[in-house]
Amino acid sequence: FTISSTGVLSLNNGATSKSNYSLVVTVTDGLNRTDSKTISIVTPIIITGPNGATGSSVSISVPENSAPVSTFSATEIVTWTLTGADAAKFFVGSSTGVLVFKSTYPDFEDPTDVNRDNIYEVTLTASVISETTIRTTTMAVSVTITDIDDVKPKVTATGSTSLTPPTSVPFQIGKGELNVYDFDANKSNVTFSLTGSNSSLFTISSTGVLSYIKAPTSTTK
Repeated sequence: FTISSTGVLSLNNGATSKSNYSLVVTVTDGLNRTDSKTISIVTPIIITGPNGATGSSVSISVPENSAPVSTFSATEIVTWTLTGADAAKFFVGSSTGVLVFKSTYPDFEDPTDVNRDNIYEVTLTASVISETTIRTTTMAVSVTITDIDDVKPKVTATGSTSLTPPTSVPFQIGKGELNVYDFDANKSNVTFSLTGSNSSLFTISSTGVLSYIKAPTSTTK
């Protein structure tokens, strides 16, 4: 520690290697008269969350349908516990600080937090327990669930009923025609591809147009 000429006591270099300190502060006047006081200092437990976040609260975004939330650490060896409105939805490792959703993963379309707003709120407590004292610090944790694209793509045939591969569509191709059929999907941002024993005879465009690589010389089905 250091103490300034105005009496400000500071911890050197931010050191927190110990949780308890005892020292004597002495004041001396110009006639060398002194007075002393013995003090004890207890350093706070500091919780660190995602991306080095510290302080009394932290906000975290988690994609739906996933269990992991974050891993928390502390400046001392602590025991981790959870309380708060949505604590029943989570599990925290008592010695590891790993926070996860329990077996029911969050669903953006069907939130189960108390407020039904996809923001799950808990209080994380770090405790140091000794024979004579219990020291704690807390961090309020808000977990916001984000939406992901969880709709499975389905092939649809233009002008026909919806198809689920590998259902086939019977159609007739005239002699010399290249284009076979125009397929769509029930969503954007998809990629069309071909497999099957005759796939080498065809090509399919990025927009779903199925064509012969070489036009047939007779009418085919």
